[in-house]
Amino acid sequence: MTGTDIMSRDLKQFREETQVPVVACLMDVGAGGAYYLASHTDTIIAHPTSIVGGIGVILNVYNLEDTLGQFNIASEPIKAGGQIDIASPERAMEKGERATLQKIADSFHARFIEHIKSVRPDSASQQENFEGGILTGAEALQNALVD
Repeated sequence: MTGTDIMSRDLKQFREETQVPVVACLMDVGAGGAYYLASHTDTIIAHPTSIVGGIGVILNVYNLEDTLGQFNIASEPIKAGGQIDIASPERAMEKGERATLQKIADSFHARFIEHIKSVRPDSASQQENFEGGILTGAEALQNALVD
């Protein structure tokens, strides 16, 4: 998300400095971060067969503790800071850690939604646009996510 956010900031700065209209063309997939970046342009074009949307956030976390055990690999972390290994793949996630990561994901998602609603107000009335689902380019046009 951070990389896309930085590119979006740079794109916004470019548009402001040059006054050059910027068009995003979503070819195969324009979902998640790709759609977020595209939403910082003046116009978004998608092919009817493009995949568009994915206005959601996912933090991929894996628990490989049992898998490592099958290979007789034991984790022996040396750490300073009680939460520094949050979401470590070497152990099961604790309840408080899950809540922390969920709060982060919810915060990023709310920021994504707020941005899309501000730049594509006609899409705001359709809550399903913001549930992380994907649409074809033709459906995205009907849902005011592309031009």
